[in-house]
Parts: sequence; C-alpha cells; structure tokens
Amino acid sequence: MDRQPLKRPDALADVIGKHTQVERLLCGHLHRSIQARFANTLAMSCPGVSHQVSLDLSPDGPAHFQLEPPGYLLHQWSATNGIVTHQGFIAPYPGPFPFYDASGLID
Repeated sequence: MDRQPLKRPDALADVIGKHTQVERLLCGHLHRSIQARFANTLAMSCPGVSHQVSLDLSPDGPAHFQLEPPGYLLHQWSATNGIVTHQGFIAPYPGPFPFYDASGLID
C-alpha cells in the first residue's frame, strides 16, 4: 500500500501457513479494498469509512486520498460455503430498482 511494509512478512507467512484452517487474513485501516494471495490464503483489507487512498499503482505515486464513497466488508460464514465476503457502500445513491415488472424483465 505504501512504503511502510510489514517488517517480516516471511515470519507471518510461516505462522499462517502452519494452520490450513485459516480462510482469510483480514486487515483494516488501509482505506482501500484490496485482496491478495498470502501464505496459501487470501489477505483482504477493508475500504475506509471516511475516504479512500487514491489508486495509483506506480512505484513513486503521490500520497493522495479521494472522497470516494465509504464502504465496508460483510463476511458471512456457513458450513456449506465457508466465508463469503460482500462489499457495500455507505452513501446515498439511487435504487433499488426492480429487474421485473408485470410484463416481465425490464430492459
């Protein structure tokens, strides 16, 4: 995310890798939703509830933020599916709108 990486990612990967039941590594306070494979699982960060870090993948990109809609992740676990994650936004926007009316599918 920035120039403040985890100091010993290999040590964390060793611990997580020993526990095959780990389905997600959840991280917060990055102000952008990011998913990446890490230690044979999925590492995820949640979007911020105030602002988002600007998406700039260049190595020397500026440190900027944007007033994108705040968001959240909702993790739902079931014995059948394991963890399913939904991303939602906390901002007013139009909708919901139906897909169907009395005549069928609305195009």
